[in-house]
Amino acid sequence: MKMKKVFALVLALVMVAACFIGCGKEEKTIVVGYTVYEPMNYYDENNVLVGYDTELATKVFENMGYKVMFQLIDWPSRYTDLNSGAIDCVWNGFTCNTADEDDGVLRSEKVDFSYNYMENRQVIVVKSDSTIATSEDLNGKMA
Repeated sequence: MKMKKVFALVLALVMVAACFIGCGKEEKTIVVGYTVYEPMNYYDENNVLVGYDTELATKVFENMGYKVMFQLIDWPSRYTDLNSGAIDCVWNGFTCNTADEDDGVLRSEKVDFSYNYMENRQVIVVKSDSTIATSEDLNGKMA
């Protein structure tokens, strides 16, 4: 009787081990639609896709456990690509608070958007001994 219990325990351990071996970590993949729009997404001198949105999307999805694939899209077809499943998301300066020209419907009514992750502002940086204190002080100046 004792031998049957040992055999059953060994068999159970083998089955559990087989489950772990057979069920290796499955890598999830996400397809990100983009257009070439420097500095957000562009190709460097080695023909490698880089840019602010490219690198941020890669880091965010990798941290979430996804393998990221980038798919160049034709911008007017972005809704079709999303709805058909050709891409999983658009990460490319796609603002939600704008209506599309063709139908006047807000983009946020057509697709879901994430929260804003960036706010663009232009700033003027000058040396501490500069005579420029306001943007009006730039009038007549040349780069």
